[in-house]
Amino acid sequence: MFTLHVALELAKSNHKRAKKPQEPFALHVLANCHLRIGERSVKEGHLHVARNAAGGAPAKSSKTKERLNWALLQWNRGDLALARFEPTGDPTYLSSARTHVNRAREVFAEGSEHQTQRCDDLLAKFDAAEGK
Repeated sequence: MFTLHVALELAKSNHKRAKKPQEPFALHVLANCHLRIGERSVKEGHLHVARNAAGGAPAKSSKTKERLNWALLQWNRGDLALARFEPTGDPTYLSSARTHVNRAREVFAEGSEHQTQRCDDLLAKFDAAEGK
């Protein structure tokens, strides 16, 4: 857990220094750190911060100019929504998650077999969470 907190402090520092082109990815890294800590915590504070950071990142990224980065941010939002679903059981999280991952998959299918497979793996986790 100590390593995750160190990573979080680095992510916070990078986010503060990030300039316009790096800001979406800095938010993505920050959200991911909060997500991983939140998965291991009984408190939901880190998951709330992760959701807010992940939600802000795509708005600062261009789907047309930075397609792969934009898709990665969408994938991250799907992963985060699944993490939010697990403790709550709220199906709206899975619906949101599926939407984000399908958006990412559309982009990745055009050039990244590895990332497309990661999307398929995450979609399978959604199916399992829904009991399909």
